[in-house]
Amino acid sequence: TLSFQLINDSLKFGQLEDLDLRMLLYWVNEEYDKPPIFVMQSGWYVLGNTKTEDPKQMYYLKRFIAETLKSIVVDGVNVIGYTAWSLMDGFEWHREYGIRRGLYYVDFNTPDMKREPKTSATFYRNVIQKNGFPELPENKPAQGVFPCDFAWGVSANSIQVETAPTQFADPNIYLWNISNNGELIKLQGFSSPPLHRATHCADYATVRQQVDEIRQVGVNHFHFSLNWSALVPSGDVSHPNTTLLGYYRCFTHQLLLANVTPVVTLWHHTRQRSGLPAPLDTTNRWLNRKTPEAFANYARLCYRELGENVKVSLALHMDWVEPAFSFSREDVEPAKRVLDFFVGWFAEPIFGSGDYPAGMRSWLRQLNSLELPVFNEEDRKL
Repeated sequence: TLSFQLINDSLKFGQLEDLDLRMLLYWVNEEYDKPPIFVMQSGWYVLGNTKTEDPKQMYYLKRFIAETLKSIVVDGVNVIGYTAWSLMDGFEWHREYGIRRGLYYVDFNTPDMKREPKTSATFYRNVIQKNGFPELPENKPAQGVFPCDFAWGVSANSIQVETAPTQFADPNIYLWNISNNGELIKLQGFSSPPLHRATHCADYATVRQQVDEIRQVGVNHFHFSLNWSALVPSGDVSHPNTTLLGYYRCFTHQLLLANVTPVVTLWHHTRQRSGLPAPLDTTNRWLNRKTPEAFANYARLCYRELGENVKVSLALHMDWVEPAFSFSREDVEPAKRVLDFFVGWFAEPIFGSGDYPAGMRSWLRQLNSLELPVFNEEDRKL
């Protein structure tokens, strides 16, 4: 019986997922007058190419043990012991060495069958040392209310920009088929006289709809990213996309009318797209001296055109990373290095020591003998 949804269906071997472990323990407890129960050979398989880092196996193990603990604490079942399955990888019936289930990785290609503990073994040892999952002070449920001026918000990587004209700006003439399906049929060769008026926010049909959806959530601020590459496609701020700029101006204005504070990110980088204007999206990108200058000009443009509505701006958008296994040095050090390169690169000179992260300098020096520039006193004052 399995107490989880198998990630890989090929490992079911025809078995059915009828009951989870907690339900099974409860059934035995009620059916047989609360006998003492010892869980034997509890575990499952992972793929054969899994080596010492086995997050799936660790997930399975945690789920089994957590189900057992719930059975004891919540359901009052007399479970007296638990046995993990199994100590090390071995020969598995007709799947032979194609799957693994041990806490120890066995290298079958070495003469002495070299064995190394997997991360699941470390996890299981920690659970045994703590005798379960003790509640830490920082994990205890918190009760109370937040400060009255606490900011509740929601964010989106970008907003839907739809600049199709509404009926207020569309010069075409339509026939309204009110007797049938209500369809608007465009009359070819006819158009209304041009409107001699300034562009109005009502010209953008989707602005109010999006703002209304945000307002209904009940938040008091909304965070989204401006599209630098679309707003200044040539990289030259003297030739911005005025239509998109007007859309952003109307969108932020409507947010304020709905008592929602707009918070914008000027540049949003993703793995697939750099977010830079095409002329700057070269192999050098931010290492090109023209890019920081262009960004400064772009930021001034945004502050000048949107500053009346936007009082909170973020220069960059970066993702936070954590090690997959907090007790593995092989995971902790790379995760810290990623943060140094993606966050500390910008934050440390401004908010920290006034210099690039030491780990960043050291890594670049040993990798390709690259020395980062040194900040002088004038730079630090900036």
